[in-house]
Amino acid sequence: MKKIYVIILGFFVLFSCKKEVKVIPKTYSNNILVLKIDYETNKFEGAVELPFQDLDEFTISYKSTPANDSGGVQLYYNEFNKVIFNGSIWWSGSGKRFFPKINSMNCYDTLENHIPIPSDSIFQKVSFQGFFNPDSVSNSTIWSSVSNLKIVEKYRESNPNGKIHIFSYTPSIVFLPIMKERMEFYIFIKN
Repeated sequence: MKKIYVIILGFFVLFSCKKEVKVIPKTYSNNILVLKIDYETNKFEGAVELPFQDLDEFTISYKSTPANDSGGVQLYYNEFNKVIFNGSIWWSGSGKRFFPKINSMNCYDTLENHIPIPSDSIFQKVSFQGFFNPDSVSNSTIWSSVSNLKIVEKYRESNPNGKIHIFSYTPSIVFLPIMKERMEFYIFIKN
């Protein structure tokens, strides 16, 4: 009788084991390039690529809360309702960017020559009421900060008619000269 139990137990163990299946993460060809530029110096400070499912469209929507001890702004890849930027905005304090994590500028190769500036119709400012969004900074000034990057060239070649979204992030709402010291530009380009 013990032999029958051992055989039955062995049978269950043998046929209850599942074959391990390796899951290979899908890679997508739809990426959003996020570039960070210092407001005062107009110098490129770093970038990151955010992967998304394949889709041709790219529009940005936002949610914001008034500047105070818990104010902030979130930008979304509207078609997926996925966050592409999240930062706090403090009144008389120092807010900060929580997402995305920006890679160092040293991670990106440069070109010998600058990429020509696209037409003004390609640029789109991401702005909303209640926050300081400087219109005095020209598209050409912002573009010159990133127009020598190979990665920008790659994105523009793959999507030459895609919009270039520019967002000015103000983590602190205080006296204007101090605000400008802390401001950052973010450029969003879809490949």
